[in-house]
Amino acid sequence: FAELGDRQGFVTVAPSGALADIDWARARLVSPVGYAAASRAARRRSAIAADRFVDLVAAYERLKQRRGVIDFDDLLARLVNALHTDEQWADAMRWRYRHFFVDEAQDLNPLQHAMLEALRGGRGDLCLVGDPRQAIYGWNGAEPQLLVDVEQTYPGVTIVRLGANYRCTPQVVRAGAAVLAAAGQADDTRSERPEGAAVVVRRSADATVGCALVGAVASRYTGVARLSVSAAGVEVWRQPIAHHAGWRAGG
Repeated sequence: FAELGDRQGFVTVAPSGALADIDWARARLVSPVGYAAASRAARRRSAIAADRFVDLVAAYERLKQRRGVIDFDDLLARLVNALHTDEQWADAMRWRYRHFFVDEAQDLNPLQHAMLEALRGGRGDLCLVGDPRQAIYGWNGAEPQLLVDVEQTYPGVTIVRLGANYRCTPQVVRAGAAVLAAAGQADDTRSERPEGAAVVVRRSADATVGCALVGAVASRYTGVARLSVSAAGVEVWRQPIAHHAGWRAGG
């Protein structure tokens, strides 16, 4: 992003951080001008000063144009635009794609939801599967409120609630419910598993120490001799997991 400069001087920003900010804004349907206010409202830690975001986007667009490329967000945005502006083509697409099933719907972002709605064209052949309590992609622009408000968004929708948890012990389910309660979310999930060990809370001084704790626990439960997890979330397997005879997929 060497193009990002003006009379105020150049801005240095890591490409990964810059792209993360741009992707978040595009996913949230936030304009470059509106980014500063939106990022403050979301308490987002930007890789670049919010008042320079307009310059960053302009530089990024020039770079794509010079290279003759578009990115994934461009594909989605152009599809939405085409569905709204080319009626004949939109009718053909809606005839071809008549039934929609969306898994992990709590992780839809507004741009993806706009694409779904444009393609759906007001028809009722839609099934959403998800749980707002499991939303983990807010950093990438996801909006679980879209699923929370499903009855308002799709009046007359049939909701099937699954309150049984077959994966976790009662201790884990209760711990999760406590965390959700602290965030103002109610949870009435019940565990169908036998009682298990008590949940242990481990605190660490920083991310590096925390990752070391995660690696130690994962090594103990998987049987892998040495497993390190970096602060960036990258897992490095020091011994092939297949060497552990007791490990199996999903175990």
